[in-house]
Amino acid sequence: MKKAQSLSINTIIIAILAILVLVIIGVIFTGRAGLFGQEIAKGCVANGGICLTALEYQTNYNSEGYKNTDYICPTTPSGKVCYVPLAVINRG
Repeated sequence: MKKAQSLSINTIIIAILAILVLVIIGVIFTGRAGLFGQEIAKGCVANGGICLTALEYQTNYNSEGYKNTDYICPTTPSGKVCYVPLAVINRG
């Protein structure tokens, strides 16, 4: 009977340790993902970019000096994308 009790206590301890490890890993990854999300949410202009449609970009800007990014263009009509100068990206 004691052996059966010992086995269940060991199982409970292992389960608690496994849950603790999963929580710690979750906190680590959530923190890093949050930092990445904050950078994107800062917006296009805050990161040195400009919001343009594809036509505006082709017509008015040298395609070699800018890169299309995932930064948010605030309150602009759909179809506008954030373009950041390569110098800003390389510095970052």
